[in-house]
Amino acid sequence: MIELYIGSPIEGISAGNLEPDIYRGLARLEKERPKLVVINLSEINLMSEEVDRVIKVLMLHKTPSILICDDEILEQYDKIEHIEVVRRALIDELFEDSVGRLEKLNGLDKQITKISTQKRGLAFYLLSGLLIMEPLLKTAYLKFITGFSFETVFGIILSIESPIKIFEYWMLFPLAGFALAKTAWWSIFVFVGTHLYSLYAHIAYDQFSWPYVQETPHISSNLLLVLNSAIVLYFLTPEHRRPFIKKAKQVFRANERIKLDKKIEVRVGEHQCSGCLVDISQGGALLRIEKELKLGESIELEFKEEELKGPFKAIVVRGIDSDGDGKLYGLKFEFSRRSQRKSLNWYIQEVESA
Repeated sequence: MIELYIGSPIEGISAGNLEPDIYRGLARLEKERPKLVVINLSEINLMSEEVDRVIKVLMLHKTPSILICDDEILEQYDKIEHIEVVRRALIDELFEDSVGRLEKLNGLDKQITKISTQKRGLAFYLLSGLLIMEPLLKTAYLKFITGFSFETVFGIILSIESPIKIFEYWMLFPLAGFALAKTAWWSIFVFVGTHLYSLYAHIAYDQFSWPYVQETPHISSNLLLVLNSAIVLYFLTPEHRRPFIKKAKQVFRANERIKLDKKIEVRVGEHQCSGCLVDISQGGALLRIEKELKLGESIELEFKEEELKGPFKAIVVRGIDSDGDGKLYGLKFEFSRRSQRKSLNWYIQEVESA
């Protein structure tokens, strides 16, 4: 099922949610993480840089997507597993097949593979290193609490005859650490399997038996077991099924655009005229103006409010067909000072609260 459709509707294509505006649609894509999205680019005049940013969003989240277009350049992205490119003229012949191929990516086997093979963050590699070093850490701790020499401690540890006990001491946590660091389809199975076995080993632990010689297993084992449990829960939470501690940088801002009808002064080169802002966000705005603007053209917006540290420089990123007076243009703000961004944020909050 198509959960999100972005762009102008096409007869015969239904979706759970429809978002005509490309920028609001991409913001919703990042926020809602739909399992299947259709983006109609055939009626949107985007610059090549903007198209690249759309692709970056889809690549960042690996969202199964269908791109509808009239541009042959976009067909290069059809080679990406989770992206299907369909020419507008061939929708009737190819669209349903594309939907079927992408729906298979949401199967359980694909989801597990996706989790296992994604790039790890720094925090995961640090924890992996601790897991691999765990046998050495608890050996050093045993020497500390017993006062024995390393030769004596190693001699006692090596005297363990049970293959299972040897595995638990030397191999269990390092195996989990290796699986955590490895980006392979099997890594999640090995990590979760070793974690479940670690839980069993801790529950079945015999008090004051070697190699721990204390009432409970070594503190490093307990700490790593808690951290492993947190990682398993992290993997199982739908919206966090990516092994990153740091939040990935957002390519598009997830701010909802605020509707308004705001008269402003617009400067285009040496020419100054009046315009009307139809909506606004912290990253851009939609401008209605009589004068024809060019894509990529730099303009300046002047607000009447003294609190706004204008003029605000903006770049024309797209043109939109309008049924009313004037023409509609999508703008992207380029702030020259931090105070401008803060004052615009204040203004948006005031408009939203009003």
